[in-house]
Amino acid sequence: MINNPWSTMPLSTKRRVNLETNFEVYWIKTSKNINGIFFRIPLMFFEHKNNFSFKEIDLITHNLENDTEIYLLLKNNTSLEIFNILCKDILGVTLKATPTKNTVEEIFLRLKKWENLLSKGAKYIFSKEAEKGLFGELTVLKDFIIPKFGVEKGLLNWSGPDFDKHDFIVEDLLIEVKTYTSNKGKKISISSPEQLHSLSLQTLYLVAIEIIKYQEGKNIQNLIDEIKSLASDYPDLVNIFELKLINYGYIKELCENELQKYKDTSIEFYLIDDNFPRINLLNIPSGVINLKYTVDLLSCQKNKIERFI
Repeated sequence: MINNPWSTMPLSTKRRVNLETNFEVYWIKTSKNINGIFFRIPLMFFEHKNNFSFKEIDLITHNLENDTEIYLLLKNNTSLEIFNILCKDILGVTLKATPTKNTVEEIFLRLKKWENLLSKGAKYIFSKEAEKGLFGELTVLKDFIIPKFGVEKGLLNWSGPDFDKHDFIVEDLLIEVKTYTSNKGKKISISSPEQLHSLSLQTLYLVAIEIIKYQEGKNIQNLIDEIKSLASDYPDLVNIFELKLINYGYIKELCENELQKYKDTSIEFYLIDDNFPRINLLNIPSGVINLKYTVDLLSCQKNKIERFI
């Protein structure tokens, strides 16, 4: 379970959230032992009516002269673990962000997502493709990035959950991770042309991981637990790691499907340059969007290297 921020709080108290955020955010515990969170945003950015309908959560807004206070209060502590995850997900929006209209809009989009997720009869399925992708990224994080750069730099520079960036951006390296199964041949799927391009002076590498289903192997939760163990002396880092997992789409407590165990049978490294088969960003016709394609790694042997770090 994510660390419970209310466990040591007396009744009728509040405590500022201990995360790197420019928002004024507090954990609160009411006189009636109700756990919650509240944050203030400039009144000019508040354009939402309180039209949310959570079964176990009260969402209350209170307009002041210049600010709006937004309260999320848990009605029943039997749902504390899920509520804790929801709060951490909302906090993830505020990390290193400033209270702007766009940021506030993102907070309410997240709340709407959670309203749908927690609605009666809602099922949460973490797709097998996402599961394989996360397995590969966590493998690289645990076995290569953390041993080389340390747990703090490794976790902070895991950018795969952002989706619009490369999977790791650390020092002068850009790293893209692709996971594939052997039954489809030595082929990887590229979900956007930008994945195989560096728009800066940083060198871009591809890590291609071949996996098979293996009963004695590991699933993504096993890898997550191992990484958390490496970061056990840094609770703030664990919080950030868990926020990134939520942003990736993996929420252990809500996951309905059984996680598959895998074993990596091959890990290969490639330098991505003009000799690597990829679509040139300058040659994409105007109007072409959501471009996806497949690369056969057998045609990339000239770009194969021993290690990228």
